[in-house]
Amino acid sequence: MAAIVYQTNIKTGVTYAYESVSYWDKEKKQSRAKRKCIGKVDPETKKIVPTHKKKVQPISTQTKRGPIPITSVDRNFYGATYLFDRIGHNTGVTEDLKACFPDNYRQILSIAYYLILEDKNSLSRFPRWAALHRHPHGAVIPSQRSSELFASITEEAKQRFFSLQGKRRVEKEYLAYDSTSISSYSKCLKQVRYGKNKDHDHLPQINLTLLFGQQSRLPFHYRKLAGNITDVKTLKKLLFDMNTLGYKKVKMVLDRGFYSADNINDLYKHHLKFLIASKVSLKFVKNHLDNVRDTMCNWKYYNQTHQLYTYTLPISWDYVQKRPYKGDTIKENRRMYLHLYHSPERALEDEISFNNRLATWQKELETGQQHPDNEKYYTKFFEIKSTPVRGTKVIAKEEAIADAKRNYGYFVLLSNEVKDAVKALEIYRNKDLVEKAFHNLKERLNFRRMGVSSEQSLDGKLFVQYISLIFLSYIKKKMHDNNLFKNHTIQGALDEFDVIECFEVPGQQLQVGEITKRQMNLYTKLGVTPPVSLQ
Repeated sequence: MAAIVYQTNIKTGVTYAYESVSYWDKEKKQSRAKRKCIGKVDPETKKIVPTHKKKVQPISTQTKRGPIPITSVDRNFYGATYLFDRIGHNTGVTEDLKACFPDNYRQILSIAYYLILEDKNSLSRFPRWAALHRHPHGAVIPSQRSSELFASITEEAKQRFFSLQGKRRVEKEYLAYDSTSISSYSKCLKQVRYGKNKDHDHLPQINLTLLFGQQSRLPFHYRKLAGNITDVKTLKKLLFDMNTLGYKKVKMVLDRGFYSADNINDLYKHHLKFLIASKVSLKFVKNHLDNVRDTMCNWKYYNQTHQLYTYTLPISWDYVQKRPYKGDTIKENRRMYLHLYHSPERALEDEISFNNRLATWQKELETGQQHPDNEKYYTKFFEIKSTPVRGTKVIAKEEAIADAKRNYGYFVLLSNEVKDAVKALEIYRNKDLVEKAFHNLKERLNFRRMGVSSEQSLDGKLFVQYISLIFLSYIKKKMHDNNLFKNHTIQGALDEFDVIECFEVPGQQLQVGEITKRQMNLYTKLGVTPPVSLQ
């Protein structure tokens, strides 16, 4: 039976009338009601004024497979998107996306192209860009549809994409693994937590881990996790994911934030090759260092290229594996190489910095302006004596100061494969490409702070940003290998291509506008065959 229900909008003060029809819900076993707005109430006559809404035809988010037919004459910018098309083919990204997202891979690619070309611009400007460029989707994606696209990207499809991409190169190179934090204003995201913010923002955050190939310089796996999770706890899950995805013969490069005895044991357990930094203060490291401290600083161990002393010791790792299913524990010795380094320049910088801090702490004690955070340093490095005649006197503990300076300039790497200290150092220093990738993700791809309010939108947007990062990383590597950064920036190179036009005429082959020798040379150095132009 139908009834009229009235409801007032608190913000606008307008009262709307609804037709309410009751019905019995068999599943929930209770009475329910369906409501339909039939108009708004005139404040003077109190009569219902019918509302007339325009019918909006739904825009399909699905695209048909195969080439998009040309139905009208169009003139669009094409040079940069052509470059991305070829990069997608060279890296297998387009093929793998099509296999994992057959209905909307073109939309994913179009938004990824936009994020690269429109540096730091929000998605609200995508329609304008799409109207001027030839891109995989070939049509405008309204803001609402982009949100629906992000929500449609499933975890299962993402994991399959990681698997396909990883198999293209995972066994050919060392993989650098690191994490970063992304700040958020949203209170609706489950994993947003306060933690150690690497950008020093005083905001809650999520953490993001990224796995990067050191030779290809391309990313092939990432994971989003709660903002209060520390680096050292993430490695076990990564090893599980890699096993699930079928990655074998993996070689890992890790900074010292991931070091723990349990993590080293897990790396051995999964038969993975690794190179990891650790603290000089570890007991077994200090013992080995003390035995060779004087010897390793002889001239024969000095490397002029890196301007430091290097020394390698073959050692044994006390491997421990608990087997709850058998009720026992395996204890074995595993081969490991301890690479020791001493940088005189770094030692001097550390000593100057420490001396400045000592001077500050001493002055605070002498003036009585102690800071609570420095109490442990006052006690460790100074002795305070007070007499009625001479007053308060602050005396430095020379032995404690000398002990603190003892390991300045030293650092250490551990590996179960790399035997040479110089080679190990070069491999480890290449991991800075992950930090540069995080910079690209946050700055160029506009993801320093999340602007989404739902988990699904965040997960989907992050994946599309990740696809953009693959293209951007490929371009950076080619530019680096061909010394293009001497005369070009990434944006400058892309701008060179983005002025090239194409002409689409129904029933005819795509026609490309004029291309200069400079542009053709840039295409070639980026590993792409230039498009055939009309000239």
